[in-house]
Amino acid sequence: MAEVKKRRRAPPNRKESAVSYLVLVALMVIAGGIWIQQADFDPNPWRPVTTGKDPTVARPATPDERNGSSLEPFLTAGLDALGGSETFDTQTLSDKIDGKADLYLKAGFKALTTARLRFRSEPAHWFEIFLFDMEDSDAAFSVYSQQKRTGAVALDFVRDGYRAGNAVFFISANRYVEMIGAAAAEPLLQAMVQSAEQFLKQQGVSTETGDPRRLFPESDLIAGSPALLAADAFGFDRFNHVYVAQYRIGADELTGFVKECGSPEEAAELARAYGAFLENFGAKLVTALPADATVHRYRLFESHETVFSVGRYLAGVHEGPAQTSTETLTASLRNRLEEATHE
Repeated sequence: MAEVKKRRRAPPNRKESAVSYLVLVALMVIAGGIWIQQADFDPNPWRPVTTGKDPTVARPATPDERNGSSLEPFLTAGLDALGGSETFDTQTLSDKIDGKADLYLKAGFKALTTARLRFRSEPAHWFEIFLFDMEDSDAAFSVYSQQKRTGAVALDFVRDGYRAGNAVFFISANRYVEMIGAAAAEPLLQAMVQSAEQFLKQQGVSTETGDPRRLFPESDLIAGSPALLAADAFGFDRFNHVYVAQYRIGADELTGFVKECGSPEEAAELARAYGAFLENFGAKLVTALPADATVHRYRLFESHETVFSVGRYLAGVHEGPAQTSTETLTASLRNRLEEATHE
């Protein structure tokens, strides 16, 4: 049988030897770097935090937390702060209430403070407080009135406040407050109401007499319906700070509106501008009302619109379903504003 000759490997040439040497040097450098880093390694950031307390357990707020977040007035007997508070400004508001931030910013938002409180004896019963600092009381009323929940039950210790579902809402001067419960449990709701009442007692409740809502006639007014539209009311970019209220006349439901201007001339000019705005959208001037040739009624598709001015007030009716009810509310509004100019 023929003998198989083994092939001998050729010795490495100089190029291969040089490459192998460089690779070996690189590995030695990397290993040295790892050893140096390990020598300086601090394991503390990777260890569990052991404070001696369960972080999910409620605790009393510290003085700094209470002062910084206005928690103190809300803390009735049996309630504890669940952690600290958070504060949001105009740049970060949308991080907390994404989708609604624009409403607050247009109304005159300054800052939001949020915090959670809960029963000491019932850990599952907790609620979150949203305390909005607005520019003034009108700004606070604007955001309060534009997102009012259905099924509201008025609070008897504040003019603008109610409870609905799992929440409590109210106004104190330039502050709008929401208290949202983890559940609609009655004991929790009662605690929230008590907390709100204590806050108002300590902060003081505004009793301003110059409430523009007094300008709306009471006859046929739907209770709790007055609201303040901070900007672009009815899509008209010059209709800022417009008060509206809902009326029910017979089977018809329609909206009355009032805006206080700087002078009678400004009110009259703005009324004309609003009429032109309606005409641009296809409204037809039907007729001036018999009582006053300056009161104009428009027909826009199937609805009726009126606009007029009395002194420095601009007013009218929006989306009236019928001519008769529209003219009835217009006349009522006009009479009330005539009275207001002499008060």
